[in-house]
Amino acid sequence: MDCYVMGINMSNHDRSVAICKNGEILTAIAEERLDRRKHSDGFYARNPKDIVLPPLKAINYCLSSINISIDDLDSIVVGKSINNCIETAINYIPIKNKNKIVELSNPYHHLTHAASAVYSSGMDNGYAIVIDEQGDWISQYKFESISLYKIKDNKITEIDKQFGDYDNISLGMFYDIISYCLGFSDSGIPAAGKTMGLSAYGNDIRYNKRFFKIEKGDIRFLFDNFIEFLYEYKLINKRIKRTDLPKKVEKTTIITEIAKYIRPINWQMDRAKKVASIAQSELEKSVLEYLKFHLKNISNEIDLCSSGGVFLNTNLNTAILSMDNIRKYYPFPASTDDGCSIGMAYLGSLSKNIKAIPLKSIYLGKKHDKEEILSVLDDNQIEYEFFDNPEKEIAKYLNEGMIIGIYQGKSEFGPRALGNRSIIAKPDSIKIRDRLNLNIKHREPFRPLAPIVQSDCVEKYFEGVKDSPYMLFVSKVIDSRLIGITHYDNTARIQTVTRSQNQFMYNLLSEYSKVSDLNVCINTSFNVNNEPIVETPLDAINNFILSDMDILLMNNFIIKRKNLDIKYIINKRKDIMINNKEGVFKILKWHTKNHDYSSAKVYFELLKDTYLFNTLTEDEYIDFLIIAINIYNHYNKKIMNEYIEKLLKLNYPKINFSDFYKFRYFDDYRQDKSHIKHITKSMKKIEQEGIIKYLEELCK
Repeated sequence: MDCYVMGINMSNHDRSVAICKNGEILTAIAEERLDRRKHSDGFYARNPKDIVLPPLKAINYCLSSINISIDDLDSIVVGKSINNCIETAINYIPIKNKNKIVELSNPYHHLTHAASAVYSSGMDNGYAIVIDEQGDWISQYKFESISLYKIKDNKITEIDKQFGDYDNISLGMFYDIISYCLGFSDSGIPAAGKTMGLSAYGNDIRYNKRFFKIEKGDIRFLFDNFIEFLYEYKLINKRIKRTDLPKKVEKTTIITEIAKYIRPINWQMDRAKKVASIAQSELEKSVLEYLKFHLKNISNEIDLCSSGGVFLNTNLNTAILSMDNIRKYYPFPASTDDGCSIGMAYLGSLSKNIKAIPLKSIYLGKKHDKEEILSVLDDNQIEYEFFDNPEKEIAKYLNEGMIIGIYQGKSEFGPRALGNRSIIAKPDSIKIRDRLNLNIKHREPFRPLAPIVQSDCVEKYFEGVKDSPYMLFVSKVIDSRLIGITHYDNTARIQTVTRSQNQFMYNLLSEYSKVSDLNVCINTSFNVNNEPIVETPLDAINNFILSDMDILLMNNFIIKRKNLDIKYIINKRKDIMINNKEGVFKILKWHTKNHDYSSAKVYFELLKDTYLFNTLTEDEYIDFLIIAINIYNHYNKKIMNEYIEKLLKLNYPKINFSDFYKFRYFDDYRQDKSHIKHITKSMKKIEQEGIIKYLEELCK
């Protein structure tokens, strides 16, 4: 009799589902891929704020992927960091036998991270480490910070656990607050990956003071040193004393109070690059010191695996792999909370005395067949060509400098696109790299693009890591032609691929090498406008139309942008965006921020002339006015002044809830300075005190 176990991560971000059959993970997906909400948090307006709904779309998706019903499941293992979730799961998951729903004993968050890494790797003996922002809170003032496990005969035993508290923040929290200082966020969650990318530009910086220290194996946060650092780099305006802050607050940390004093800076500033570099260095030093201390008495070489959001940091992973006593190192490909569903499914299977089977592939989504794709193409009236073996054709387009969306096979589980939901391009062009970053991905130009390379050719192009199937390590670039994937520090976050791992991408690179003499190309995730990676054929078509890609490959179907009528593209973009206010705002802000006012004007008018305008909140309306001022400063000064008048007629305290930098947009060219005096005074006070502290005082 087959045994099916479903794991459900119900954390307040990155909800996900995985299903084990007889100990083998058959399918898994993050809810964000289906509800199209980045990091899918599970909070909905009709529910109390502390209620996180189960990822119902992901539940249905996984069940249909393997053609079973929910009542065929033998067990459903649920978990949520911070609070228990069993009652919510019982109330919302439509299984007849509610006794099949179980919740692991607290604390279990780090255990599920560890289980996902250990059992997916097949590591029989070794060690596992988990580091994230926070695991489970075991009391009002104490949470999991770091966990270290010993693996013996494929069983996990905890050998050390570090707890954070109000004053002793975690390494993940430290890196997140630095990301906040630099203005990096991703749908409300600090974008730590951007901080890591920026750190390369300041890697010649040496900072003498440390922010963490090891005391008898315990890692401790150094408050005074961190405050001095923030002050030295002008991220706060005064040296905060510990006595200036609350003594203790339940289920939070001192970092929440420090954040109120912080003045975020623009990543383009020279000091921002130094800040990122110092933070990256501190993270690497602290993790390596912790590992060296706790594994110092082990004479043999060590096999190590890891999970938790901190281990998406590829520079850190590479530093760990370089440690003298590390023989093999496996960071779990889905190290953030979405990966916990796999850990829960494994643990549920083990509880039924079923052996965990290592992951055979990270491609755990659905494969959409020819008929499904053809139906979507026909429904959208899109012209296409069909090829039995499209690799040769795609290689030719790559070599011609075209940017290509790849939609084939099963979707990847985790944050990385590994060739099935990817955007690819030639790796030897700065112009193509910049076009991909700015015009298609709409992201900061400093962020590096990753390469995918055939495993048996990796040493021709890279030095260092030779096996990186999940894009979790960096290597030194040794081929000077690869300027499109070479980061500022002469490294690249490589993905190696074998024929057995991804036959299509391997064959494509073989064909590409025949016309370019390169067995490597750019590989970045297939998503635009900060949306989740595409999941369905319709997602792929919509992203293709919204972007500036040249070619879309969907299994064997090739779609060319040049064959789409420009009026069709404009109308389809409107149809796609009309129900996506957040998406319109994201792309509108991006074009405005990058001074692409002609593109911004198109999306501004889409927002202004449709029903979306009537759905704007007060804060969104202020953003709308400020964007209008920017755009019409370049097109029509009369209209610009009309928008300035509308902004100035708003209640001043309300305006002050906006980022104070916004006022600078029109301060330079406003002829009538009578209104600016009050704004300038407010700006100075904000700069002195920090925006949040200013607003707190304003609201007293």
